[in-house]
Amino acid sequence: MTNRTIGIEMARKVLGDLANEVRYTKTTITLTRNGAPIAQLAPIPPDAATDARTAEIEEG
Repeated sequence: MTNRTIGIEMARKVLGDLANEVRYTKTTITLTRNGAPIAQLAPIPPDAATDARTAEIEEG
């Protein structure tokens, strides 16, 4: 798994693209503000994704 960094203002403009990058390449992206890390976009484990879908169905 790789990691890269992007400023929060730029990330706001391309959030959908970043989400797809994380999903398909399993890259972790660190979001920064003024050079300081503030959050991460990271792929979720496959079992967590299944659990979330199951919960949605049950909540209906």
